[in-house]
Amino acid sequence: MLAKLQSKNDEKYFQTLNGHTIDALKISKCYIDKNYSMIEDFCNHWDIGVSEFLRSVFTAVYLHDVGKLTREFQENIERGKHSQRFPHAFFAVPIISKLDTRFFSDLQIETCAVLGHHTQLYSQMYESAGSYPEYSRDEINTFLESGLDAYTMLGFDRYFGFDGFSNISIEKKIRPMRIRKQINRLIKDTGKFENEMKLKSIFSLIFSILQLGDDYSSMNFSDFVDNYDGSKRMFDSVLDLPDNFVPIIEVIDNPVNVVLNEKTPYEYQNEILKSEQKNILVFAPCGRGKTEAALLWALQALKIQNKNKIIFAMPTQVTSNAMYDRFCEIFGNGDKKHGRKYVGLFHGKSMIKLKNEEDEEKDISEVKEESFKGNIFFKPITVTTIDHLILSFVHGFSQSDFALGHLQNSVVVFDEVHYYEKQTLEHLVTLFNILDQMNVPHLLMSGTLPEFLIEKVNEQGEYGKPVIDDEGVIFSPFKLIKHQDTLIEKQDGEFIPNSAVIQRIKEGYENNKRIFIICNTVRRTQAFWSALKEFENAILYHSQYTFGDRIKKEEHILKNKITKPFILVATQTIEISLDISCDTMYSEVAPPDAIGQRAGRLHRGGRNYTENDQEFILHLFRTQDMDTGRNAPYDPNLLKLSFSSFEEKPYTYNDLKTVCDSVYREYGYKICTPTNLRNFFNDCTLFGRDWRVMSYDIDESKNIQIRSNEYQKISVIPQSVYRGDDVNLKVENEVKIPLWLYKKDENENIDDARFFYPRNVGKKNYIICRIPYSFELGFDYDAFFKGNPELFDDSLI
Repeated sequence: MLAKLQSKNDEKYFQTLNGHTIDALKISKCYIDKNYSMIEDFCNHWDIGVSEFLRSVFTAVYLHDVGKLTREFQENIERGKHSQRFPHAFFAVPIISKLDTRFFSDLQIETCAVLGHHTQLYSQMYESAGSYPEYSRDEINTFLESGLDAYTMLGFDRYFGFDGFSNISIEKKIRPMRIRKQINRLIKDTGKFENEMKLKSIFSLIFSILQLGDDYSSMNFSDFVDNYDGSKRMFDSVLDLPDNFVPIIEVIDNPVNVVLNEKTPYEYQNEILKSEQKNILVFAPCGRGKTEAALLWALQALKIQNKNKIIFAMPTQVTSNAMYDRFCEIFGNGDKKHGRKYVGLFHGKSMIKLKNEEDEEKDISEVKEESFKGNIFFKPITVTTIDHLILSFVHGFSQSDFALGHLQNSVVVFDEVHYYEKQTLEHLVTLFNILDQMNVPHLLMSGTLPEFLIEKVNEQGEYGKPVIDDEGVIFSPFKLIKHQDTLIEKQDGEFIPNSAVIQRIKEGYENNKRIFIICNTVRRTQAFWSALKEFENAILYHSQYTFGDRIKKEEHILKNKITKPFILVATQTIEISLDISCDTMYSEVAPPDAIGQRAGRLHRGGRNYTENDQEFILHLFRTQDMDTGRNAPYDPNLLKLSFSSFEEKPYTYNDLKTVCDSVYREYGYKICTPTNLRNFFNDCTLFGRDWRVMSYDIDESKNIQIRSNEYQKISVIPQSVYRGDDVNLKVENEVKIPLWLYKKDENENIDDARFFYPRNVGKKNYIICRIPYSFELGFDYDAFFKGNPELFDDSLI
């Protein structure tokens, strides 16, 4: 009986059901062998038997394709046809339900795992199934009888006892309505179980081991056929090296040498390295090795906590890219290409990043495969965004249960945890509590670590006192000077940069200085850069470029990280995205923690604000919106408190933390938890909502609002990039713009007056933007809306 079909050069190559099943079991067994102590700890945490759990894994993997034993499926595959009319996961339910071990609270976990291994579980799945095929009853029982041979041959007998599957009696044909009734009973039974956290954890780990075996044994057969040049056309087991599909980080005897490249660790890094605490808080300045400290902790936690994966959750896609590059260098011993064996990347546009990697010549299917590995946290280390991590818990994408299974055996690092706006931070604190209950160790690190956050997270779990870089927080790398005027202001509908500042910047450039200017909106950075673009080394950088252009700009900035003279005009995107430094900074006022992050790009890693007869100065300016009372993008009351709280003096990071605590205390900043993230988690424990209901696209949530309205984005393609050619409808040409701008246009303009319009190709929907666009400037809002100010409020962009 057949399970797999692969075509090559008009020839058909088949793999038997027995062969595919054995290959899937080989990978599953390899996973168990490499991770037994982790599985043992997992079972102890949830108070379930290890042997019963592993018997359940074996049952699910062995039976996952038993629904292919129907006359119709076998006829279709022999003819080379793929038919959605006979979904084998659906038709497997009557068979598996008779064999399910029900080891956990009498729930049919294996049946659920098999049912969801092609279409992620949701309550309405397979409601439209109308065909009822003819079961091959003799072949089903023959296949079941072979289960004991597989169990013994592959060595599962070292982990649990198994007497074989019983023969079953099954009707020749079963109406789909009856199978749906069985599924409805599954939904009802699992929905009544009160400990959603326990159920979700146990199911997702079993499910992920099943998926790992199924997906990668299928991929292995495809690769086998591609490389096969013999005359045989039907194969049994073809997988020889299951280790290739279960990557782990080998125990590193001296992580300090690997991570710090034999440099002497700071005292706080040593403290973290010795810590055996499950969850931990870290407070250290920018440029003082927080990332390396977190990595040292994570590598130790793998051993101490019996885990096998590290996940770094970053605030943005840009920060994820930068961290990915950094880790590839570290784990490749300086060879970035070698490091990719251990490090994965996933976010909404990671496929572009992976496709554009230096020296890589992969076709699109291979690129998708790398992106898929990042999506499910397959590799020993994965860098991702917090959006993707959160969506893993709530059926937020098609492989979220697979990803959540891998999360069960991971340690998670949250970078710059203070950075997020209030709504996102509330979701994160809710997530920290979920991770704590799931026994997933995690580290939260920050360059300011405000007291309100320390207090709140300690309500959710045991973090204790933060590990503090006592040496680094008393360095004073810059001096702050306050200015009562603005860096740029709007006059008669046009943004005009401060002429005195422009003059000082020009003088600094002529004196061979590196100068950064940071404005709070894209439009203001564009106007400021336009006054400086005459200089050869003056670059504009913000969040509203195509993803391909952003990568090019980042590469240019990093390539010139020590170039002098150099001018960078940027938005707050710079706050956490790039490991760069300047001699002088001009910044609009922002919340105090944001000012601290910006200052981390001024004299980065410096000990004193004066060195070699040079002063490193942060010039802080008021903004017009402080007086107009409009959020652009920050609350004016918060900006006023922030501006008034800063003094003209050299600043340490202890000083910055003091300002943060004072401002947020007076502002009345409070984190309210739990958020509706917990409700969505409970709703999607096993079935619940379809992922397409939960998300617009990759990492763009729909029902659960991870970021508040003013921070919500939507992807568009500039018309000047599209040029009427559908070949240009690709993700690297997309730009993230504020969702409210699209909604405003949708509500207020019609037909040709609209500056966004749809372009649909097949099942994919794109949005084209008529606003002029260029690599240098991004969207030219000024040119498009000039003379039509009523169409657009550019103070918010």
